Amino acid sequence: MEEGDRSECERIMRSRKTSVSKARRAQMLVLAARGLSNRQIALELGVSAHVVGRVRKEYGRQGLAVLKDRARPGRPRSSRDEQSVRKVVETVCQAPAKGLSRCSARTLGRHLNIASASVNRILRENKLQPHRLRSFTSSPDPQLRDMTLFTLTRTTTNPLLVHDEIIFGALFF
Repeated sequence: MEEGDRSECERIMRSRKTSVSKARRAQMLVLAARGLSNRQIALELGVSAHVVGRVRKEYGRQGLAVLKDRARPGRPRSSRDEQSVRKVVETVCQAPAKGLSRCSARTLGRHLNIASASVNRILRENKLQPHRLRSFTSSPDPQLRDMTLFTLTRTTTNPLLVHDEIIFGALFF
């Protein structure tokens, strides 16, 4: 093993952002460079000797490319295409549809014709939480605005109004 490859493997092993499988393969290569046998490496790392032999053999052919994960079998996720991600993100960043105070993954999925599990995955990957509104909430009840305005004008001297919407965040959070 070359010195540059060895230092790269040791850097990968120390990194906190490296996947466990990649770090384990790098550790196999470092231990192999120290002269340990496949069986000794397997016992130390808790893997089979066959896996250690395969990693060493592929390192001889590919070099450090052996550290990368191989492609997984099966159909790729369809929710990862840019068009559905863009549709979900744009819709979530807008105000909810008329008659809704908030949008859930199910209603968003029905509205966009995307599975709710895919909508949930896209929201999670983009760190979006449309169900956790803290600044303001609109209600489908037309009388709520008038009732809230009446209550606020009686209890506070200066209610905060923006575009005919009451911001509850300033009062309750």
